[in-house]
Order: sequence, then C-alpha cells, then structure tokens
Amino acid sequence: MNFVGRPLSSLELLPDVQYFFGLPFHPQYENRYTLEEKTLSLTIMQYLANFIRSGNPNNPYKFSRKATGFAPSWPLFRADSGGENYKELTASLKNRKGLKEAECSFWADYVKTLRASTDCRRDQPIPSEASNRLGAEPVLKTTPTKPADENVAYSK
Repeated sequence: MNFVGRPLSSLELLPDVQYFFGLPFHPQYENRYTLEEKTLSLTIMQYLANFIRSGNPNNPYKFSRKATGFAPSWPLFRADSGGENYKELTASLKNRKGLKEAECSFWADYVKTLRASTDCRRDQPIPSEASNRLGAEPVLKTTPTKPADENVAYSK
C-alpha cells in the first residue's frame, strides 16, 4: 500500500527500476512495453550484472549474452571536477555530463566556498590547549592525489 491507502502498482515504479529488474519481460506486463524498451531493459540488466560480478559495468563475463561490445561504455564516476559523468537510460544510452547541474549549483558553489575557507587553516597546526599539553603533533595540510583513470579505478 502506498501513502494514500491504495495498492501500489509495479508500473508506478520509476522506469529505470522497471528496466533494472526486467519488468518488461514479466508475463503480466510484457505487452505494455515496446521492443525498444525490452532491448533497453536487457542492456541495463547486463550493465548491472557486470557491475555486480566485477565492479565494472563495462566488463562482461562469459555468462553474458554478448562477450564484447554489448552497449556503449558506462562512464567512470570520479569525485573531481571532471567526474560529473552519467549514463542516460534511454534507447540511445548516451553518456552525459552535469546531471541536474543547474539545480545543484547552489550546493556546488557552497561546497567550493566552504573548502576554500577551510583550506587556508589546514596549512597551520590546529591550535588546541589539550594537544599542546599532551605534546601531540599538529595536523598539517595533506597532499591531494590525482584521480585514477578508468583502467586503474576499475581494476581494484
């Protein structure tokens, strides 16, 4: 039951959830989906199976229907500024960049401002009466690391 007291239909699920779990192939619903949507569902399930098996959605194993080139590569997600990549779950399966960028701009700008205001303090030891009395080493700025490329990131 959903929040208004009526039964929740499986077709009320978001389309990506329907495709991930193969709803287009369920006998009760298969006539409601086009061949294109069924193909998309198979591809999305393949990405999911590859990711579960290997940690890489682009790395099919021998259990896969097609061993290579089953779909366009899933983009690598990185936490740096060049990592706003995502897969558009439509028939074309295009790789895009900057999902909901305008909607999230406040938070992106806020986090940058917050980091900038705290980075200047990291160069200096953190003052603390307790740490001075205990003779603890001061905390210094750490060296940033370069983000790993796709081959390195997916090999772990």
